[in-house]
Amino acid sequence: MPFAGLRRRVSCWYNRAMETSSWRAWARLVLVTARSQHAVRGSRRWMERLMTDSPQAPAPADEASDKQAAPPLRVVTLYLVRHGQTQYNVEQRLPGQLPGIPLTDEGVRQAEQLNDALRELPLSAVVTSPLERALQTATIVMRGRNVPLRLDSRLMDLDVGRWAGQLIGDLNKSDPDWGRFSRRPTEPPLGIEGFYELLSRVVAAAEEARREEALGNYVMMVAHADVVKVLIAHYLRLPVEGIGWMHIGNASVTALTFAGDHTPALQALNWTPSPAWLRPTPPAPTTDALTTHAPAGGTPTSAGETSAPIEPGADHAAPAAISDSDAALAADDPIPVHASDADAEPIVASDNNTATPDARTAASAETSGE
Repeated sequence: MPFAGLRRRVSCWYNRAMETSSWRAWARLVLVTARSQHAVRGSRRWMERLMTDSPQAPAPADEASDKQAAPPLRVVTLYLVRHGQTQYNVEQRLPGQLPGIPLTDEGVRQAEQLNDALRELPLSAVVTSPLERALQTATIVMRGRNVPLRLDSRLMDLDVGRWAGQLIGDLNKSDPDWGRFSRRPTEPPLGIEGFYELLSRVVAAAEEARREEALGNYVMMVAHADVVKVLIAHYLRLPVEGIGWMHIGNASVTALTFAGDHTPALQALNWTPSPAWLRPTPPAPTTDALTTHAPAGGTPTSAGETSAPIEPGADHAAPAAISDSDAALAADDPIPVHASDADAEPIVASDNNTATPDARTAASAETSGE
């Protein structure tokens, strides 16, 4: 009730009490007066609460300057590096967490090339999987640097259990569980680690590495293809179920820069110092008399012959002219592979040794080990 109405009621009952001298009138006057005082006090409390909860005016400039400025966000870059080539990669064999798998000569060359390419990078620490192929790569890459090296078992390769050491082609032909797992790596059979379990442990390792100030702001993590894949999926908010088809090359670098708890910026993805597709082999000189054009679906050959069309799942051998870097693409990522693609190798269908799109897709989808 408005205050003016309260005042009128109090005046009305006061006059009536004075005129009638009735105890009822006096009692009513006391009641109305009490209600009026209660309403006034409630209104005051309401106004005080309103003033307290309302936004405060900006502080004067001199007062604001006295307050300590908020600390800047810590910016950290994680360099995710896959190990160099191993014999298991060449043979298209699953290594899993088996010990004693060193780098090949080509793998050592890849690591040395990466060391030279990253020479100007101000690395502050290196965290690596304890498996030989990753540790050997980390040791070569950090050669000439005085930075701490830490082993973290959470960065070990996917535990493939009974499949470790087996050829991908054999598993595609003989083990239905492998076929199902290669299509759905988040639903592993008994005794096999799935992508969700892998994601849980490697994200914990990455979060610890990027938040620990003692490791500095430029941390390299040397691990395995599937480890790099699930980290990319987690931080870029990609579905884990589909990243098995992502290609992560030997001795490649993926860089993520974090500013506080914001979504990281992707600085590099699967970068290598000397990607093979930038160095196509010059075509061999030919003459019209010795070379004829092939009909649709075939490749030109000498003496008028025409090769058969290339089938995506057919067996074929890579030409001798293919470079080591291109051949390494045939044995990169272990999960997943379709049964029809298991035996396929990368091919070179044109004279400049550049793989066709279908052949490159088959090469990147194979699963020859970490």
